Amino acid sequence: AEANRILDHFNETLGTNVCYLMDVSGNTIASSNRLAPDSFVGKNFAFRPYFQSALKGSPAIRMALGTASGKRGVYYGHPVYENEGVDPIGVVVIKAPIEPIEKELHQGQGDIVLLADPHGIVFISNRRDWIFHSLWKLSPEEEAEIQESRQFGGGPFLWTGLQTESKG
Repeated sequence: AEANRILDHFNETLGTNVCYLMDVSGNTIASSNRLAPDSFVGKNFAFRPYFQSALKGSPAIRMALGTASGKRGVYYGHPVYENEGVDPIGVVVIKAPIEPIEKELHQGQGDIVLLADPHGIVFISNRRDWIFHSLWKLSPEEEAEIQESRQFGGGPFLWTGLQTESKG
């Protein structure tokens, strides 16, 4: 009950989509959306890179498509320690909405504006038809790695067709 109260407080104060707490196995044990039909409670997110990094003691930020909600968001994962412990006993996650970023990107006058991950997968863009497309051609190994993480759904991650040109 106390964990849920704290998660509710942060969710309301920060205006986020959801805040949740996972145990060391990746099982969600408390969540600000616990009463919603798509509640995260009981769901396992151990496969998520933000969980894996935070469980090793390193806070992480990842853009991803929600596997439970089907909505894009920015996930902030942070390790949770007991007293002055060395090893995390869980991970707390805040999922922030992307709509404020998208609103700003759509202010451009004919320019193409986008936000992509290090693999070149477009996550936010004023070109809606490019979302979850790749900025460059992916090798089969790269595409398999991205699909395995489920960060952007199951793919395929079609190429936008952009090419670099050498000058001179």
